[in-house]
Amino acid sequence: MSSVDSSKNNNEVAQTATKEDSKKEPRNGSQSSTYDYNSQIAAGKNMFKKNKILAQSREERSAKKASRESLLIEGHESYTGRPGHNLLSVKKDYSILNNDKVLLSNRLIMLRKEEEKLMKKIKSTKEKAKNILEVKHRNEIKFKEKLEKEKQEEKETLIKRQKILKQREQKEKADRNKWKQNLSQKLKNYHEIRDQRVFAVQHKSNVRKKVVLENQLKRDRVKAQESRIQQKLRKRDEDRKKRCPKIKSQTKSQQRLALWRERRKKFWNG
Repeated sequence: MSSVDSSKNNNEVAQTATKEDSKKEPRNGSQSSTYDYNSQIAAGKNMFKKNKILAQSREERSAKKASRESLLIEGHESYTGRPGHNLLSVKKDYSILNNDKVLLSNRLIMLRKEEEKLMKKIKSTKEKAKNILEVKHRNEIKFKEKLEKEKQEEKETLIKRQKILKQREQKEKADRNKWKQNLSQKLKNYHEIRDQRVFAVQHKSNVRKKVVLENQLKRDRVKAQESRIQQKLRKRDEDRKKRCPKIKSQTKSQQRLALWRERRKKFWNG
């Protein structure tokens, strides 16, 4: 009975470990590779513990089997007068041994299947980890290429911005120089026009003065001529009176008309 109890205890321990392993295993394939890898390591450790427990149970069963065989031999020798009792004990022990053998073989088959399943999971986990590392490596390469591309774009953008700023500064400088030239030309034109206007005003003033002076001179000449003409006319009248006392003297209006005609004639003749 002790061997049956020990085998049941070993089976319960193995089943409990198997249930714990099944609980620790991920339920779906959507979990992360790190969790799968850690779970596989934990499953391997549990498998090692189970194998160790099975080895201990095998040693215990071997020792118990040896003790039972020794007890059978001793019982056969001590109870030779009661063969029926010894036969029943042998049959019972034999059935227990067969039951233990079947249970052990079933357990070994189950452990082999679990080991194969575990190896498949480990292989799958390694492949997943390898794929993850490859994807990570590709992502790192893409990230580096993206960074290099962004740096190159920033560099090109900076060069373009500097070029645009330089062109703008050159344009502003050219515009300032052009504005200064235009202002200088306008000032020059203004001074020239002002000088021309001043000269024109001065020339006009000089011309006006000259005309006024010439008119004054002409008036003076006319007055002088008028005075001379009047003197001549008075002298002529006096001579005429002396020569012809009977001729009436000309009226004053006739004298004025004659004087005006004479003056006009002298003026236009120069």
